[in-house]
Amino acid sequence: MSRKLTEKEVRAVMLKKGLKPLEPYKTAKTKWRCECLLCHRYVEPTYWNTRNSKSKLMGCAFCVGVKVDPAEVKDRMLKAGLKTYGPYIGKDMKWKCKCLVCGDLVFPTWNNIRKGQGGCGRCRYVKSGKSNSTPEKDAIARMLKSQLQPLEQYANTDTPWKSICLKCKNTVYPTLRNIKAGQGGCAYCRESGLNYSDPAYIYLIFHEEYSSIKIGVSNSDSKPNRIKAHQKQGWSVYRIQNFKNGRAAEEIETQVLRWIRKNKRLPVHLSSKIMPQGGHSETVSASEIALPTIWAEVLKRSKVKR
Repeated sequence: MSRKLTEKEVRAVMLKKGLKPLEPYKTAKTKWRCECLLCHRYVEPTYWNTRNSKSKLMGCAFCVGVKVDPAEVKDRMLKAGLKTYGPYIGKDMKWKCKCLVCGDLVFPTWNNIRKGQGGCGRCRYVKSGKSNSTPEKDAIARMLKSQLQPLEQYANTDTPWKSICLKCKNTVYPTLRNIKAGQGGCAYCRESGLNYSDPAYIYLIFHEEYSSIKIGVSNSDSKPNRIKAHQKQGWSVYRIQNFKNGRAAEEIETQVLRWIRKNKRLPVHLSSKIMPQGGHSETVSASEIALPTIWAEVLKRSKVKR
C-alpha cells in the first residue's frame, strides 16, 4: 500500500464486509478478532484477506461458504429431509444420504443443498410434476390441435404417448412436452427433426460438472450436428450406435427411456434452463445409474431390432 491506513479506514472496510472489530488494529496480515454481524460468530480474519476477497457476499468465512460447521451442516441436511451417513468431507463432494420422504439412497453435495436445489431427484421430479401437471382433458385437446389422436390414457408431459397421426395414419409416440414446445408430433409428416427414413444413431453422453447422463437420437447427416451442439455445452460422448433408419433408432431410445423411468424409477435429472440446446427430458443422474449399465440396455435391445 502506498501509505499506512488509519484504524478508522480499516475498520470501515471490515464493517462494510459485515465484520465488527473487537480489538485494536495491528497489521494487515495479523489475525483480527471480530464479530460477524450476520451470524454473530466470533472470528479472526485478517484485514488483508478481507480487503482482497472477491466474494460479493457479506459476513465471515462461514457466511460466504468458505468454511462450514459440520454440526450445522448436518442439521441443515436433516431440515432438507436428508439423513447423512459419514462425516462432512467437502462442499462439492457427493455425500451418501437417505431421503426421509421416499427412502431412496441419494448422493447430493452440500453446495447444492445450500443453494436450495434439493437432494432427492425422485422427490424433486414428483414435486415438479405435480406443480406442472396438465389435466387430461387439456392434454388431449392439445394433441388433437396437432393432428394427433391419443390411443391410450395420458400419463404426464414427459412420457411417450401412443397416438395416431390424423394426416398419414401412422402410429407415433410423441410427448406432450415436445408438442407444447412446437417440435411437431408425427415423425413421418414433420419437415424438421428426426427423419424416420434416413440413417440415424443413438448416442449416450455425460456431463461431468452436472454429474448427468443423457441418451439421444439423431439422423447421421443431421444439420446442425446434434452431438456437436451438446459438446459445446460441456457434454462428452460415451458411445454411439448406428441404425439403418430413424424409426428403428427412436424405438430403441424410447424403450430404454421407459426402462429408466418405469423399471429403474429414475426421474429427469436436469431442467430445460440448464440445457438451452434441448434434450433435458432424456437426462438421468449419474449418481443413480452408470453409463455401462444404460449402454448394455441399448445394445441388448438393438440386437432384436436394428
